[in-house]
Order: sequence, then structure tokens, then C-alpha cells
Amino acid sequence: MATVEKTLVATTSKFIASGAALLRVAQHAQLAAPKNQPIVPILENLLLSVAGSQLTFTGYDLEHRFTSCPLPIERRGTEDVHVCVRGRQLIDLLKNLPDQPLTLAVVSDESKYPSLHVHAVTDSLGFIPTHTATARYEMSGDPGHDYPAAHPMGKIATSFTLPGHVLLAALQATLPVTSRDELRPAMTGILVTVNAATIEFAATDGHRLVAITKDDEHVLSGEARSFILPHKAAELLLKLVNRAETIELLVGASQLLVKMERGELQVRLLDEKYPDYKKVIPADNPNMLTVHRVEMLAAIKRCQLFAPHTMHQVRFILSPAGCQVEAENKDEISKATESVPGTYEGADMTIGFNANFLRFFLEKMPCQSVRINMGRNNQPGVFTSADASDGLLCLLMPVMLTDYNAR
Repeated sequence: MATVEKTLVATTSKFIASGAALLRVAQHAQLAAPKNQPIVPILENLLLSVAGSQLTFTGYDLEHRFTSCPLPIERRGTEDVHVCVRGRQLIDLLKNLPDQPLTLAVVSDESKYPSLHVHAVTDSLGFIPTHTATARYEMSGDPGHDYPAAHPMGKIATSFTLPGHVLLAALQATLPVTSRDELRPAMTGILVTVNAATIEFAATDGHRLVAITKDDEHVLSGEARSFILPHKAAELLLKLVNRAETIELLVGASQLLVKMERGELQVRLLDEKYPDYKKVIPADNPNMLTVHRVEMLAAIKRCQLFAPHTMHQVRFILSPAGCQVEAENKDEISKATESVPGTYEGADMTIGFNANFLRFFLEKMPCQSVRINMGRNNQPGVFTSADASDGLLCLLMPVMLTDYNAR
């Protein structure tokens, strides 16, 4: 009996795209891909999708999924193409090619995994002016249908729009004070609370707290809501959001979808209960110091040079006569004392703070003068802008000093 051999026919989908544009969208998608060896090996790749005359890249780590904005391409075919490619290898290749239209081909058949072919023209450096050097690069891939699908968003009960510059300012203020303690997962993220009138961002690591509240900067549709934005999601938004754009955020039961000019970011929210941080903000702070922010910052920087190298302790010696900043390292027998111009209202007191945390607050606050409200020397200091309505509140726990009674 004669046997009939099955003929395997390779299919090729070709398209042309700008090299610089390809690099840009691939880099954006790579931000969401795992940095280390993922549990699911295929997540090392980016998902390249072609639909009609548009191309997108998707990066995913099972908790953060970014799909780039559609990139216009030239092609003759009409069938959709999905292939997984090594993102880092493709990005490194595009970085080392001159900017030019690139011809890309996705080749696949039933006998082997698909591959991506990149055709380019390389620079001859002028040694042979009439010679055009061509190059072809082939990268093995995986079938696009093996790439994990996005988690369902479920019911969208809350959505709102927000200017990009407002979101960026809030994330820049709160992200650095999130906790790194995995035993307190809620505090590793940023608490976002939105209602019809205000939107608030808050973060704390147990030693310091930052909360920023904005009125009438957003447009809410649906229900008021609180959710915890993961640390990596905040980092991604800082890199992807444009200050001048208006972004849209859609909040589901466990997922957040952020729509922006560069694409869409879907995030799994932290399913934790955030501590009631407002309970640690003292209701009664009768002692108030108002100083020029830059002058206080400069004094802190100088005095810190004489502070203990472990706790970086500096102290404020406060009286109606003014404020003195002092630091002392008894091991090295060194000491610094500076008078800082300002006004103080309240009882005489001495309170200590970590100089690094003080510098962070004073460097980040967008004002000329800062107001520091304090109660007793074992209660936190509350930092707010004295001459700006920025909605920013910073709270810093004091450090223990051994000579309170001596003052």
C-alpha cells in the first residue's frame, strides 16, 4: 500500500515598521515583564500581536500586564498574527540598528516553533560608498496562544479620570515611603481613596507617612472607592504616564486598568486591609515651628555630618527665642550647633529626628516655607506647607534622645 506523506507548508506574515517606533513600544512593554526568572517560562517573552495594520507588544508578570498603544505598520495580509519573542534580545537588536523602516516576518509551520525574522540595512561607514549592506536576524519564538491571558476585570463599579501631572506628583511623594517589609504587605503599596470631591494618596513605612489630597482635580463615575496600588504598579506608572495627558482608571473587584497614551496597564490590586493611618496623626499639636525650607535643609545637611552614623540623629532645641539644630557624635567627639531663622510658638522643648528622613521631606515639599507642628517630644512631627495649598502632609516619628531631662 502506498503511503501519502503530509506536506508541511510554512506560513509567512510580513510587515514593515519604523525601527525607532518598534524600539519605543517594545521597551514600554518590557517594563512589565519579569526582571528575574519567572515561574512561567514563557513570560520571559513579549507577546507581539498584529491585527489589521496595527502592531502591539504585551509584557506580563501575572500581576502587571502592559499592552502598548497600537503602532501603525504596512502589510499586505489581513490575518491576525500572535507570536512570543524574546523581548530583551529584540530591544538590544533595535538599539544597535540605525533608525530605518524594518521588514519583519513571522514564519511558522506545523513542524517547529514560530520565528521572527528582521531584515535591515546596515551602515557601510563609507568605505564602499556604492555598496548597500543588508542583514537578516532570526529569533526563535513561541506560539502566541501559549501566552497567559489577562485576568478578567469583572464588574467596573468605579472609574475616574485624572491629569497626568497630578498622578505623577502623588506617586513621587508617596512611593519612597512605602514599606519593604513583606510581613506587612498592605504597607508595601499606596492607598488610594477617591470620592466625588477629593482623591487622596497615602503611604507609610511605620516611621514616616505621606498623604496628599487633591480637590476637584478628577472626574468620578460610579462609586467612591479605596484600593491599594502595588509598589511595582506605581513604579510603572511613573515611567509610562505623560504629565500633559489625562488618564483613565477603571477599578474592578481585584483589578485596576489604567488607560494612557502609551498603552494600557492592568494591575492586580493588593487584597489587604490598610492600617488606619489617620489615627497616628495627632489631633492636638500646640507647638508650631515655621522656617524657610531651603535654609532648614541646608542646616540639616551640615549638622548631619556630625551626627551618629547609625541613627543619623539631629535634634531641634525649641524656645520662643527660635530654633537650634544640633548633632553630636560622642564616639568621634564631634558636635555641631546651628541657629535657623524662623518663628516658634509653644513651650520649650527638645525633639530628635532622623536626618535622612528630614532631608527627604524638605527636598520633596513644593513650598518656600514649611510648618512643623509638634506635641510632646515622643509624638510625631507633622510637616505641611506654610505658603502653598498643595494638599501635602508629611508625618515623621521622633527618635529617642538620652538627655531629654537635661534640656
